Amino acid sequence: MPVVRASTPASRVHAAGSAYVASTNQRQPDKRCVLSRDRATEVYNRAGASIKDSSSVYGGPATDALIQAAALKSAEVVFEFGSGSGGLAERLLSTVLHPQCMYHAVDQSPVQVKLAQQRLDQFGNRAEVRQCYGSPREAADHLPDGSVDAVISTYVLDILSDHDIEDVLYMADRVLGPGGKLCLVGLTYGDTPLSQLASGIWDIIFAVRPEIVGGCRPQDILPYLTPKWSVTTAQTIPGGLLRSQLVVAQKTH
Repeated sequence: MPVVRASTPASRVHAAGSAYVASTNQRQPDKRCVLSRDRATEVYNRAGASIKDSSSVYGGPATDALIQAAALKSAEVVFEFGSGSGGLAERLLSTVLHPQCMYHAVDQSPVQVKLAQQRLDQFGNRAEVRQCYGSPREAADHLPDGSVDAVISTYVLDILSDHDIEDVLYMADRVLGPGGKLCLVGLTYGDTPLSQLASGIWDIIFAVRPEIVGGCRPQDILPYLTPKWSVTTAQTIPGGLLRSQLVVAQKTH
């Protein structure tokens, strides 16, 4: 089965700190079939606490780079879309965010939500985790417009359909205040012969049985960003044989 790339390979992504102007050209649709929301929920319910993207061999380096690039120490309100079992939230609340920062997180898996709530109970009312239902556009409906300093999502957009990715970006645009940060990490295409082979094999497995890889597939998130976002960091991060894409963008209006 041929591998369909929906957008520019990540090897062409700009290095951290370099200027990137969001393209106004029409993005090519990602024709790969993704897991339905119900099926994805089943997969992550079953996986439980075994999901550790942010501390895995492939995800750990990208998460470290995200924390450095996002510069969240002065953030007063953070929202995480797709908290999983709360590993990243615990790390941020423990070592990065100031003691008054409020942390809101959502996940569609009730098992992951329960695990995250138990993990973050130590932070009292500073941390809130909710289960989200339906469209990602509605995931932060409990938060007012412009009330958030940073929206974080790691290894979630690479599970979603084009339409749902656009809804995540709509939601982020609504809740972020002017200059607020959109902080994203996800699986991307290889940039060396070995990593290209690894991502190609991953993409084939995804095409045959996406549940095996958690519904994730390599992608390039930059073409989804419209000119309303100013990209301050865009990097391809090595993690074993796989590659992750780190994007930090500021809301410009």
